[in-house]
Amino acid sequence: MRSALNRCLPILLILGACVSSAAAMASLNLDVQNQHKAAQERLDTHISTMKAAGKSTEAEDVTTRLRTTEANQGASERLDAAMQAGLNALMANRPDEGEKNYTEAVDLAEKIQPHDMRLTTSLLRLGAIYAGKQDFPLAEATLARALKVTEEVYGSNSPMMIEPLQALGRFALMKKDYSTALDLLSRAVEVNEKTFGENSDNVAKSLLSLAIVPYMQQSYDKTELYLLRAVRIDESLFGKDGLYTLVPLASLCNLYEKWDKPEKAEPCYRQTLAALDKHNGADSPIMLDTLTKEANVLRRLGRSEEAVQIEQRLQSTRASQTNAN
Repeated sequence: MRSALNRCLPILLILGACVSSAAAMASLNLDVQNQHKAAQERLDTHISTMKAAGKSTEAEDVTTRLRTTEANQGASERLDAAMQAGLNALMANRPDEGEKNYTEAVDLAEKIQPHDMRLTTSLLRLGAIYAGKQDFPLAEATLARALKVTEEVYGSNSPMMIEPLQALGRFALMKKDYSTALDLLSRAVEVNEKTFGENSDNVAKSLLSLAIVPYMQQSYDKTELYLLRAVRIDESLFGKDGLYTLVPLASLCNLYEKWDKPEKAEPCYRQTLAALDKHNGADSPIMLDTLTKEANVLRRLGRSEEAVQIEQRLQSTRASQTNAN
């Protein structure tokens, strides 16, 4: 069990979740067909942006190359099959089999001209497998190749660059190469800003990855700036009690706990409770952890009466769960 977990952790860091978990797989959208479809949609957006910027010739060139790839249907189907087999192997925690499948996928993707996002995806998966096997030089080379290929095909400002930038940035974090990680993850934020706008949810998500860099260096003031911006973006899009706002908000609350800032943690937990209450109900077991933390923070701040009210609510929620069972 421990061995399997150790091999999963580098994939967790590089890809953002462990593909051996079905739930994490869903959050990563690792289904090959869905990912290829999403990449196609991003490419269509990129082509439209190029045309709007007066780059019709370049846009037509990209479109022509894409059509050439689609014409090579036989190789494309074999590539999809190899990628799906590699994904299945990773989900079943069979990295050796996954390595074989994704190596085949990379070979097939290299032969399809022009290259498409499936080459990048296969390289990213293969790089994560190498990292899981602790072959870090080969992992880094493979991830760097994924970034280079994507830049050559789509350009340095394409939204296609975001995934390889983040993967290579997370790998740098794993090595504690903070300077490189900061550069790569900052570039991912910039591409998101140029593509989707400064106040888009894509920017908010990339800020969460970027915030890990100063957090690991215990530069909590810098971490706070990134997380606050992510929270503000999602609040503007989904509301202060929005479901998606809970993601950056949870990171911000955890930061304040780590930073020992109870005066900042308290309003953060209060906002979290309001959102959880709205989406899950007051008696949901999901409330228990945040209720406990809110009560503890209130006592640290000397606000005993408020703490008692939260503790009473905590006891009531626990009792309702006991009765339900």
